Amino acid sequence: MKPPPPKIPDAFLRALPQGISLVEHHGQGFLAVGSVRCPAGHELIDEDVRIHGQPSIRFAIDTGASRGRIYVDPFWGGHDKLYDFIPVATRTQPVLRASCPECGASLIARRTCGVPGCTCEEAILLTLPDGRNRIWVCARLGCAGHHFEVADLPSVISAVLDDINYYTQDDDIFHGI
Repeated sequence: MKPPPPKIPDAFLRALPQGISLVEHHGQGFLAVGSVRCPAGHELIDEDVRIHGQPSIRFAIDTGASRGRIYVDPFWGGHDKLYDFIPVATRTQPVLRASCPECGASLIARRTCGVPGCTCEEAILLTLPDGRNRIWVCARLGCAGHHFEVADLPSVISAVLDDINYYTQDDDIFHGI
């Protein structure tokens, strides 16, 4: 049994960035991503594909062995996802190529993953509507590394948010992005 995730910092809740909301789910408060954009400004939220009752985050991916669209859990720290293709498992966990499904703009940016043991130096970059706040997700398939970059809050608050992870499929190699 995993310990419960850390509490969402009150300072973050008081200054929720545009595109993020506090959602009650099964009697507990969770952060949910409600709007993120590609570099060209296209909305990546998909109202038609829902995970845990919330609109998912969609983007195109190429694993090197397969490609298609992925629909990601909008709950911060959630790792459930749906694919419109059958992912091909490989011996290594490849670094994904992610792009906007509307215009094809790359969502990949340089950023070293902060998860111990992960050496990935690329991340999927999702921009919140205000353009100042961003979400970084490790581009290595199977890594659960993610980071909130909030312009108006100290980095120590982001560090607490980075530790929030919920897993529902412990044996699934696709539990990270």
